[in-house]
Parts: sequence; C-alpha cells; structure tokens
Amino acid sequence: MMPELLLYGGKGGVGKTTCASAAALGFARRGARTLVVSTDPADSLSDLFETDVAAEPTQVHEAAPLYAVEVDPGARFDAYAETVDAAVAGLERVGVELPDTDSLDVGAAIGSDELAAVDLFDRYATDEDWERVVFDTAPTGHTLRLLRLPDLLDSTLGTALRVRSRLSGATAAVAGLFGGDSGGGVDLEAARSRLERVARTLRDGERTRFRPVMEPARLSLRETERLVDRLADHDVTVDRVVANRVLTDIDESCSLCTARRDRQQAILSTAREQFDPPVVTVPLLETPDADGALRRVARHLSGTSG
Repeated sequence: MMPELLLYGGKGGVGKTTCASAAALGFARRGARTLVVSTDPADSLSDLFETDVAAEPTQVHEAAPLYAVEVDPGARFDAYAETVDAAVAGLERVGVELPDTDSLDVGAAIGSDELAAVDLFDRYATDEDWERVVFDTAPTGHTLRLLRLPDLLDSTLGTALRVRSRLSGATAAVAGLFGGDSGGGVDLEAARSRLERVARTLRDGERTRFRPVMEPARLSLRETERLVDRLADHDVTVDRVVANRVLTDIDESCSLCTARRDRQQAILSTAREQFDPPVVTVPLLETPDADGALRRVARHLSGTSG
C-alpha cells in the first residue's frame, strides 16, 4: 500500500517546518508509521526534534512511530553539477552540435532544492514502509519551479533521446541522475518516466494533498494567493490553507497588541473569502518544550484544538 502524501509550502519563514513536523507527529501519535522529509536549508528538523536527523530515516520520537529525513540540497546539487559537466563533455566528444549547451544546465534554472526534492519525493512516495509521508518543501518560488520541472526537463531529455544513437555512453551521467542503471548504461526513457511519475503523483488527489502556510500579513497573503492559483493550474489538490502565528490571547490594555490583532483578523477574513479550501489557524505559541509545542500545533492543524 503506497503512503498518503502531505506537502507543506509557502513563503520562507512562515513556519512550514513546524507545521509539517506537527502534522507528522499527529499522524504518528494516532499509530501511523510516519516520515517527515525536509529539503529546506533554512530550517532544521534536527533543531526542532532536538536530535540528530540524518539523510536516511531517523526515529525522532520515543513514544510514536515518527521518523525524519533531512537532506542538504547543496550537496545534492554538487553531485548534479558533476553529471552535467560530464554529459556536456561527452556530447562535444561525439560531435553533437547543441545551439546552446546551457540548455543542459537546467540546474541553473531549477536549483538544488528542486533537484533534491525530486529525488526524495520519488523515493519516498513509492516506499511502502510508510503509511504517511509529510514533506517540508522549500519556499514558494522553489515549489513553483518544482511543479514546472517535468516540462522544463522534457526538452533536455527529448534532445538527448533524439540524438541518442550518436551519444553512446556520453549521456550516462544524465541518465544516472534520473534513474539510469548503476553500470553506466543510458536509460533516458526511464529518466523521462521518472519525471512523469512524479508529476502524476503530485496531481493524484486521492494520495497527495498540499497545504500552503501563511502568516496573517498582507505580503504573505498575496504570495499564498499566487501559490494556490499555480497549484490549481497544475491540478494539485489543496485541502486547506494554514494561517500560522495568529494572535489570540492578548493584553487588551496594550493598544499595539490589539491593533495588530485587528489587522490580522481583517487579513484572515479576506483569506477566508478568497480561498476555496478552508483556512485553519494556528495561534502564536510560547511553549517551553518542543514536543508540547508540536502537539498543540498538531491539534490546531487537525481541527481538534479544544
């Protein structure tokens, strides 16, 4: 049985990692074997769970079947850059004329975060060891480029497929990045199939759901609107929007506090009018222990905050 998939995304600094981790903890506490995956270099699952999280699944909770994976996208990009250089050199050796060899350097157009995300998404979306997999995605711009990835790479792979009879082993490095065999054989069809599989899974509303995270601030609302629209364009299911760090219990004698709360409530009202998915709010929390904070966030995300 393939795992159910949940992706959290949004503007940098809005609390995606906290929300993804809290949702994963909620699933695990209800008995589901759960993995939370992060490729966002700005945040750290290790810090959040107060334990070392590696590039392979690490159990991060003693009392629940919760595991985490954290990958440095920069290291993944370095490996990718080497394969691109090797492929371009191979093309030149066999005399293939490319009007723009930079067309192979899709890493410059996509970025290390997206390449790492494709690797991890494809790996764990089909891993039957897990019942739930929760992804903490990179900021909004990276997420949008990830949605474009199959189309963006299709032109590169298509070019290689058209001239593969002349390439021999020259493009083995490119194939290896996207699923070529370990012996160096060229399998560009498998590369394209892998990208198509990722795209299909992202659009599979029965298994995959996306939850944009925002703060109740005007700029965050605008970016979330853009993300929700683009997700709809790519047929990705959004089941709710998360408004994080909402002011609730405040000192009514503090005029600055009440003014900020009123501004937040006005933005939340606008968000509820504009978004078809329900808007779920998570209050600004001050909890001394990480586990307690995540459990409270998990209750708000699931609508059981009472």
